[in-house]
Amino acid sequence: MDYEAEERITNNLRHLVRFEAKPYPRELPETSVTRAFGARAPPKLVGQLQSPELVIRQKALLAAVELLKVPECYSQCLEGGVLAALTELLLDADELVRQRAAAAVQLVASKLVGCERILRHRTLPPLVGLLGDASPSVRQASYSALIEAARFDCICHALAGMPAILPRLLELTLEEEPSRSVLGLQLLTACAAARNNDEGLDQLILVADIIHSMKPLLAPEQPLEVVERATTLLSRLCMRQDARLKAVAAGHVERLVQLLQRGSLNLSIAAASALAAITVAIEGKDATVQCPGGCQALVSLLDVDNEVLQHNLLAATTNVAESPAGRKALQEARAVLGQIKQSTARLEVSNGASQALRQLDFSARPYQKLPVTPRKAQQAIAA
Repeated sequence: MDYEAEERITNNLRHLVRFEAKPYPRELPETSVTRAFGARAPPKLVGQLQSPELVIRQKALLAAVELLKVPECYSQCLEGGVLAALTELLLDADELVRQRAAAAVQLVASKLVGCERILRHRTLPPLVGLLGDASPSVRQASYSALIEAARFDCICHALAGMPAILPRLLELTLEEEPSRSVLGLQLLTACAAARNNDEGLDQLILVADIIHSMKPLLAPEQPLEVVERATTLLSRLCMRQDARLKAVAAGHVERLVQLLQRGSLNLSIAAASALAAITVAIEGKDATVQCPGGCQALVSLLDVDNEVLQHNLLAATTNVAESPAGRKALQEARAVLGQIKQSTARLEVSNGASQALRQLDFSARPYQKLPVTPRKAQQAIAA
């Protein structure tokens, strides 16, 4: 008899017995949340999200976040009714549940198909309602979810279609502390930048009078990030003529000239962009010329080593130079513009410098008095 073979068989059997499937030595607590596999995971998760037990709902929301982060499970969760359960939890009495539900909705809003489901399940109204929640963490999560969703125009249009939502959002932004005020400005900027969103712009510019209302956000005592976000929002709004006129009337031109020289690159870029938008209007050109140090600030920064800032400054300089008074005030920029035109290898910057020089060289029409055509001369004689 081969004793070695028998010993090997015995050892294998002992190994199998040691690792065979056995019942769990102790029962799982009733509040434990376990995950099913495959297509069974979403239905089980929905049941856990709708559980009357608070602890189970809190744990189930963590499981929902984990599932929504996996691309394969994302579509299964949408088809399995997870979003409808999350919508109900946005109105839950527990603060932690509301916060985690908003965080899960943020993951749903990361894709266009998720935003379409958000509109279909009417998740937007309760999510917007959380912006006024008493808990700062819930408000933070709601802002983050809405900013993620506002990357898509359909959400921005839906927000504009909700009565008085954008003016209310402006009020909340003005009342919030700086960290969440930045988020509110970011959300307003996304709505203002959406395509074909005239309804939203009308609410902000005409109803909420945002151009005048945002003056405190541009004040020197505000944190740098708040001022930067507010300036970016102003540049977006001033793509409309009525907003440009309101910005001039509110005295924003003088404040933007000051922000150009504050020392922050991102803030200078935003301020130059806003000035370029405002100076499209004649009133904006005149306000820049009349502002103490306005034209000098543009000239002093023209040779900056940043393509975006330089492009914005060249656009603002060209706009101001369309005014006779602006051409006279900007004559000292000729040397800098000529140097930029000759030395830069970037076509956009070179073209911008050339356009600014053409505006500075403009004096009058080719004819002081337009020549009369022979036909018009005959008509004048006959008359």
